[in-house]
Amino acid sequence: KGFLAKYSNISRTIVNTTRDTFGHGTHTSSIAAGSRVDGASFFGLGNGTATGIASLSRVAIYKVAWGTNAGIVVSDVIAAIDAAISDGVDVLSMSFNYDSVPLYKDGIAIATFAAMEKGVFVTTSAGNDGPSFKTINNGTPWATIVAAGTLDRDFHGNITLGNGVSVTGFSCYPGKFSTSNFPIVFMGMCDNVKKLIKVKSKIVVCEFKNGTSPNLVKPIQNLIAAKVVGSVLITNIIQIDEFSFSSAIPFPSIIINPKNGEIVKDFIKRTSYSSSIAKMSFKITSFDVRPAPSVDFYSSRGPSKNCPYVLKPDITAP
Repeated sequence: KGFLAKYSNISRTIVNTTRDTFGHGTHTSSIAAGSRVDGASFFGLGNGTATGIASLSRVAIYKVAWGTNAGIVVSDVIAAIDAAISDGVDVLSMSFNYDSVPLYKDGIAIATFAAMEKGVFVTTSAGNDGPSFKTINNGTPWATIVAAGTLDRDFHGNITLGNGVSVTGFSCYPGKFSTSNFPIVFMGMCDNVKKLIKVKSKIVVCEFKNGTSPNLVKPIQNLIAAKVVGSVLITNIIQIDEFSFSSAIPFPSIIINPKNGEIVKDFIKRTSYSSSIAKMSFKITSFDVRPAPSVDFYSSRGPSKNCPYVLKPDITAP
């Protein structure tokens, strides 16, 4: 009702339904309370049993967000919180943030205070605007604010050089790849499409000094345009969101750190052009990654602007 009152001129474009048309509610509620699902994986990576945190709980979902740039109308959120309190929920979980305003102007903070008074445990997400400080929007003292945490596993690919040395890197490539050896060649920053086209049948090695996700986009586009058979990207992977970035690369590719990059470059430099060969393998899940859990790259950091004297977020979780 709040949305319709505020945006009556665009209400005709909105499908007025309780269905989750965007997918965010389904995603977050499955994390909170999803049933046990055996044999779940990301195209074979991380194969195992998926389950929500409290898989035996019962879920009531209150829809407050609509598929427009208008965002969320706070009156709808307050109405939903009031409904949840009236329905007798035990836990109130909200995976969205409100703009940083003083607590006495924050309708969501005021409504969740009422929930807290009724004995309802209130939890909200920290947000996905990290890793800079003061990127967290929600600093409500009486809510438990949860940062996004990493897991103790990684998804890898291997490149085995012609001299038998094998190097492991990060890769989410989900497809099949030939077990044959391919010629391997170093192409610097991979900033010349015409040159890449000439070596597209080889495994192309690219290097990026102090690489971050934004300045890797153009070279990746060049590799896609050249239709290379495969690539090895040398960069400081600590500075990028590895999973999101790697899973967006549509061809066989492995991201390796500068130390392993020197091994690959040295092999190419010391080996004759005709003998510089390598093969790649994918879909390798490694466990016991340390340290874990840790706050993920993208997760918003505190302190909050509306309540900086109470440290937020409180905890981290998967």
